[in-house]
Amino acid sequence: MHRATSEHTQGKTSQRSELNGVFERKEIHDQWESVYRRGRLQQAFDDAIAKRLLRYLAVPSDGCILDAGCGTGNHTVRLAAAGFRCVGVDLSGTVLQRASQLAGARGVTSRVSFFRCRLEDMSRFGDGEFDAIHCRGVLMHIPRWKAAVRELCRVLKPGGKIAILENNHRSLELLLVRLVRLVRSGDSDMVKTEAGIEFRCRIDGAVPLTRVTNVTRLVSELRSHGVRRVARFATQFWDVNRFPRGVCRAGAILFNRCWFFLRLPSLRSSGNAVIGEKQIRIRGHNT
Repeated sequence: MHRATSEHTQGKTSQRSELNGVFERKEIHDQWESVYRRGRLQQAFDDAIAKRLLRYLAVPSDGCILDAGCGTGNHTVRLAAAGFRCVGVDLSGTVLQRASQLAGARGVTSRVSFFRCRLEDMSRFGDGEFDAIHCRGVLMHIPRWKAAVRELCRVLKPGGKIAILENNHRSLELLLVRLVRLVRSGDSDMVKTEAGIEFRCRIDGAVPLTRVTNVTRLVSELRSHGVRRVARFATQFWDVNRFPRGVCRAGAILFNRCWFFLRLPSLRSSGNAVIGEKQIRIRGHNT
């Protein structure tokens, strides 16, 4: 039993080291920046998504939002620009320096703080410390995703809301990917798990894990920590990273915007947002 425990601990340590090494690499974040956060079309779309999320989150005017897995701080700064206090956390010290620089450039430094920590262990924050939580495209890269969900629910105030944006394992896009992989395996191993479909990259230096989430299972995990789902909607139909830069990618962004603004179904959409509300316990009961 001691040996099994030791091996389990070593496995966790190996996962942490692997993730730390990858996410400290500047080129990883540069690639994500170029695909998902640059260009007027994508920025305008992200502004629209943030506005809808803020309506659901209903953060009080003096409230504080946790941007969990903030990366280079684009979404943290966007939320702060809407007038809220924000705390961004990430496991990469390198990327947090860039986030601080961005906050300074956008003039929101007084409303933003950044800290280095893992979502699986946010012990620096107390129970119920945040009025709302924003977590976009982060859980998909965390092997110990249940621990991360537990911590997110812990630091959320009773009555507060959380927005988790992940890819959807029932999307048309993933169906097409799985059909293609019947004849071409690609650079990763595909594994079906309770959490969704996981792609584990075989290329050194690449992001080791990308999970396409079983949204129903995610909602169930939130519920086990006292957070009930109050909404689910599509954020994008296609992952724009699958389209070459230029006209094709611009077309995919416009398609996604139409799908989003028309509030078309989330079931077959690649990007899904889940909004949860932490229940308030009164005399042993949840409300």
